[in-house]
Amino acid sequence: PGLHAVAQAAGLPFDKAQELAFCLEALCDAVELQATNRDFTYSSLGAAIQEYFTRAVGPDPDPLDKRLFNWHVSNLEYANATNLDQLSLQHWNQDDPFTFKGAHCLLRGGFGGMAAIMSRNVELCGGRVLLAHRVDAIEMSSPSPHPGIVERNAAVTVRGVKHVVPATANAGLGPLSSTSEASEELFSISADFAVITLPLGVLKAGSTKFSPPLPGPKLAAIDRLGFGVLD
Repeated sequence: PGLHAVAQAAGLPFDKAQELAFCLEALCDAVELQATNRDFTYSSLGAAIQEYFTRAVGPDPDPLDKRLFNWHVSNLEYANATNLDQLSLQHWNQDDPFTFKGAHCLLRGGFGGMAAIMSRNVELCGGRVLLAHRVDAIEMSSPSPHPGIVERNAAVTVRGVKHVVPATANAGLGPLSSTSEASEELFSISADFAVITLPLGVLKAGSTKFSPPLPGPKLAAIDRLGFGVLD
C-alpha cells in the first residue's frame, strides 16, 4: 500500500514506482556490502547511496526517477531523524539485528509497568533504583595506574543532588513532580558498582565530573555523537 500511495502522489504508473523501488533495494544491499570494506569505514550513508544511484541510472537521471529517489531518501532521513550525510555508512544500522520482530503493538498500561517490574527485580537482588537525581560527580576509589581504566573490584561513589518528591508521585515509577515543587538535598552513595543513565546532552556539557577522567577516545566519541528526535 505504501508504494501505491507513492506512485499515486507522484502521478506515476505503479510499475514505474515498483521498478525504482527494486533499484533502491538493490542499492541498499550494495551499500550494506560496501560498509564491510575497511576502505569506506569513514564514508557517509548519503554519499554511498548517491554514488550507487548515479552508477545505476547514469549522471543525468530521468526527472521522475530523481523525484522517487529523493522521496525514498527523505523517508530514510525521517526514520533516522537526520540527513544521510550525517550517518556513518558502517554503523548507521548496527542495531538492526537486535530489533523486535513482528507487528507493532502497544503495552497495556504503557512501558512504565515494564520499568516497575525491572526495578523490583533489581531491589530483590539488593540494589536500588533512584530517579530524578542530578549526578555531579562519579568517583572510583581505586583507579588503575593506566589512564581511563579502573580495576574490576574498585568501588564507586556517586555524588549530586537528590530531588525529593511526594511518595504518591513516584509510586510504580510514575510521573515525577516538577523541580519547582521539589525540595533538594545533597546525596552521596558508595557501592561496588552503579549503572547511571546520563543523557548525551549532560555528557556533552561536561557537568558531571569523572574521577579518574574519561579516556580521550570516549570523550571524542561523546563530542562527535549526535541524536535526533526519534528512537
